Amino acid sequence: MHLVRFSFIVSGIALAIFINDKSSAQGTNGRDTQNSTVTELPNSPKSLPLLSQSSQASSQPRERRSYIGVGGGLGLSGGETGLADGGFSILSRIGITDSVSIHNSTVFGEQTAVMPALTIGVSIRGASNASVIAFPFIGGGININTSQNFEVDPLLVAGIDVPLADRLMATTRLNASFGEDKTDAGLLLGIGYRL
Repeated sequence: MHLVRFSFIVSGIALAIFINDKSSAQGTNGRDTQNSTVTELPNSPKSLPLLSQSSQASSQPRERRSYIGVGGGLGLSGGETGLADGGFSILSRIGITDSVSIHNSTVFGEQTAVMPALTIGVSIRGASNASVIAFPFIGGGININTSQNFEVDPLLVAGIDVPLADRLMATTRLNASFGEDKTDAGLLLGIGYRL
């Protein structure tokens, strides 16, 4: 029952952000075309029109690599940390360069696990508009189990980020933490607000 309620909340937030992005994009496009100026070179043989620098800059939007969002974790194996228990999650990405990022996952449940990881990925771009359509990544980090005197275990992370809109990112990750006795694994799914 809690999972169903949580799914409705996340869907509602995603829909509100998506509608807000659509309306702000339409308003921005209208302003950009009004502010663009056309000039002609006086001595050019063909007298080709040139767009001003302000309209050229606005035609290429800034790529948003970073995000923060919410999701849910599903424990697959183990039992030493919150990763194996699953629960409500906060997911984020800090884009350092085009291919290097810090992906963080925090899972809240019977035990809380904080899992920062340094990752490397590849931007897969669409053929028509060259915008990023997916960002698969892999990396390593640490799993900090706050319920057991801040026990720290090594962590492997693999996943994919998929932009849904200018301000909306979907993410899925498979995390594996290597403890003293068991290996904890968990699948994390979420949706984030792009910064």
